[in-house]
Amino acid sequence: MAYRFKPGEPFEKGARRIVRQQADRILALFASSPDPNVAIHQSRRCLKRLRALTRLLAPALGTDWRRHEARWRDLMRELSEARDHRARLDALLRLEQRFGTDAFTGEGARLREALIGSLDMAVPTAGRPAAEPLAQRIGLAMRAMRRRLREPVGLPLVAAGYRDAYRRARRGLGPAFATAGDEEAFHDWRKAVQVHWRHTLLLARAWPEHAAARASGLATLSELIGDDRDLCLLEHFLAQRSDDVDLAPEFRRRIGELIATRHEEMRAAARPIGERLFADRPKCVEESIAVIWRSGETLASLGQAGAKTADLGPAHADR
Repeated sequence: MAYRFKPGEPFEKGARRIVRQQADRILALFASSPDPNVAIHQSRRCLKRLRALTRLLAPALGTDWRRHEARWRDLMRELSEARDHRARLDALLRLEQRFGTDAFTGEGARLREALIGSLDMAVPTAGRPAAEPLAQRIGLAMRAMRRRLREPVGLPLVAAGYRDAYRRARRGLGPAFATAGDEEAFHDWRKAVQVHWRHTLLLARAWPEHAAARASGLATLSELIGDDRDLCLLEHFLAQRSDDVDLAPEFRRRIGELIATRHEEMRAAARPIGERLFADRPKCVEESIAVIWRSGETLASLGQAGAKTADLGPAHADR
């Protein structure tokens, strides 16, 4: 069930296939996964893929794209609470890995236990939508988008969607680093980068080797800025709930310093990666992806082995 368009396959047909695959995957996860955490995490990934697909096809969908995208977004929000609890715990564990467990003995262990407890309480709540109402809403969203994708979708419209998402990520780079501690701008940039990353995966089969290099850079960048976002969630917890955990002021100060240091490290690494990935002008990117796709279709029709390479490998799969 690769999240890819196929050279030679009409885009509207490929989009209908991908929508069904991702929606079916979500329903299967909630129906059969023994671990609610896994079901929630993997379902959110599927919904992110569907949102990115909708944005890629926005020029073809016209004003309808916002309505379709909003359906996937609202479904994601129902699962966001459990995901945020998991992210706070992961952020703490990564801090321990980076700075050593000695910095987190005693009160650090108490904080870890509190985060685990909040996660255990949140997961059953987030799992309730897995019943019939969730299935109905996903089915409704899937059928609505598949109906809308009956008309032909040409390459120029797909290339324009690719350009628009790339432009948004490129424009977001400057504001993300313009003011130290501008959490919202950095968060917006993270979301834009991830959309462009998934668009790169969707069109990867046209030239797998080229896409692999770009996807690798985007995966690294997405992981850095995603981990940065998780640290922000941990900071919010410490600011709002630390009294509930009974953390001493000295520990709060120390962990705050470690979080600030880690923010600086990750953002220092993210900026040059982003500058390299978004160096080209959007119009050039639009023209380039159109040429790459047409060439990929030609090679596929000739039976070239390179054009048949479907997967980029696990290192480039979206998280």
